[in-house]
Amino acid sequence: MVSTTSLKQKTKQKLQLDLSAKKIIISNKSLKTQEIKLPKDLIYFHTYTSNLNNLELSFTQNGNIAKSFSIYIFNRAKKVRYKISFYGFDRSKFLKINNYRKKKNNEISYSKILDYHKSTNEDRETFYKDWRKE
Repeated sequence: MVSTTSLKQKTKQKLQLDLSAKKIIISNKSLKTQEIKLPKDLIYFHTYTSNLNNLELSFTQNGNIAKSFSIYIFNRAKKVRYKISFYGFDRSKFLKINNYRKKKNNEISYSKILDYHKSTNEDRETFYKDWRKE
């Protein structure tokens, strides 16, 4: 949605993920245009730069993001259930989003997700054993 708006209007858009307040804020320049509330009973973790709960993303006039990242979604028991990966491509001018559902074979807890993410970025075979693309 934000990526498409940037591309259509040829303007930069900002998306702020406030994972502690569990909401997403979309803005054009400094004006808030939309706020989306995330489910309160889930736990979120992003891999953008660090384990901060606030993440601000800028979308270019082409609809791209500067850096790829993923968001993991955990249940109440802090076991990972979903992964959403965001990829920006300079040449093709679009944002690619992949959704994955965790398979039942190997539980990954919230406390171990950063190490798991780093290891499976290097070992894609293990990643595809643990996840199913939706």
